[in-house]
Amino acid sequence: MLVVESADAAAARGAAVYGSCTVEARFVDPATADGAPVDALLGALDHDECLHLVLDGSSVGEAVRGRVSAAATEHPTGLDGGCLAPVRVLLDLLAAGSPGRHAVLTAAAEGPVALARLTVTRTTDRSW
Repeated sequence: MLVVESADAAAARGAAVYGSCTVEARFVDPATADGAPVDALLGALDHDECLHLVLDGSSVGEAVRGRVSAAATEHPTGLDGGCLAPVRVLLDLLAAGSPGRHAVLTAAAEGPVALARLTVTRTTDRSW
């Protein structure tokens, strides 16, 4: 079972913490598909974060892809990938149990763009 809670709450109940995650979001207007709002998200990345893309085939997804200049691993979803596709990528990275830093950038046709930054701090032999 995966429990998502604050580090303080986990410590209070003596739970093992396998990592931490923060999320930041922007909006790209689908009418213009101007990916400029994504630049602030990408500018916050550190050089040691592995970038993962979870983009649909929409104009917003393509606008986001066009702003990415760093090497990235793409996880194709198609237009019907759904909102849980980036969550699945985060879970897979956490379950892999390899300590390190990852960033998952996702976008959807309606305009939301989000960057989740995951730091895996503890190895695990679990798969979700």
